[in-house]
Amino acid sequence: MNQIIKIVLGSVVSVLMLPSVAQSLPCQDIFFENNQLYAKALIKGSEYPVYFTTSNTPAGISRGLVEQLVLREQVDKRTRMVGDFGEVQVRRYVSEVNVELFGSEIELKNVTVSDSLGKSLHVSLRLFEDYLMQLDFPNSRLCFFDKDAINLRKVENIPLDDEPEFGRPVVEVKLNDVKTWLTFSPEYRGGILVDKVVADELGLYDSLPADDGQYRASLKGQLKTLTLGPYELDNMSIEFPKQDAVATITTRERSDVKSRLSKSTPSRGRIGVDILRHFVVTFDLKNERMHIYAPE
Repeated sequence: MNQIIKIVLGSVVSVLMLPSVAQSLPCQDIFFENNQLYAKALIKGSEYPVYFTTSNTPAGISRGLVEQLVLREQVDKRTRMVGDFGEVQVRRYVSEVNVELFGSEIELKNVTVSDSLGKSLHVSLRLFEDYLMQLDFPNSRLCFFDKDAINLRKVENIPLDDEPEFGRPVVEVKLNDVKTWLTFSPEYRGGILVDKVVADELGLYDSLPADDGQYRASLKGQLKTLTLGPYELDNMSIEFPKQDAVATITTRERSDVKSRLSKSTPSRGRIGVDILRHFVVTFDLKNERMHIYAPE
């Protein structure tokens, strides 16, 4: 069965028939729960949710699932894990997890353990970067195509690059009148997250609500417009760090930024599922091409 992707070129809409995907990786159902994107995988005959990231860390597993599967957890004393708001912890991992995902047996190696007590996996879409991928959020499916199914170079309508420190994919956006790059993060439940530098440029600290006495590491404000490729969205919520909070969302907030980082495209935050769920996103992570389309 052929797959269909609609390509928007200016005001012209054309429909391209794409060849069938490889038999081993057909289109898969994806699901949303608590604004998180996931698929389902089998491990030892039982079904578990698999949440998708674009990290260069291939896979992660929750501590709850480690205990459920009676896996041996090990400590990587050479590596520290740093969260968006400065949380630091020693990296823990399990050496191997065998899963059935997308109808294929996949052996995940050196899988990072998170502190979550839930029972889930995190898998990076970079594991499948030899394919052209399509996240069809409105129809809740993830499809894989051969690279020659479409010339994404000709129809790309949003700049895609890799940020320099961790190699995560970043897209160019405009927040009100401020152009910047945000990490393409289907694992982020919110819509837009930016660092202190961009928050200051947008004047978000000048229009904060009255302090209610509760400490929060991050705050929320409002964007008048978000421009994403050929699309403009109005009145979008935006998250940003509190000024006195320790935040390491991007390298621009760190004191040890090296000059070499300026030679590539640094991320200034994240664009997450609360924005992406409105679009069909077709992308080639290896060759840095992306096309987005918003169905009517």
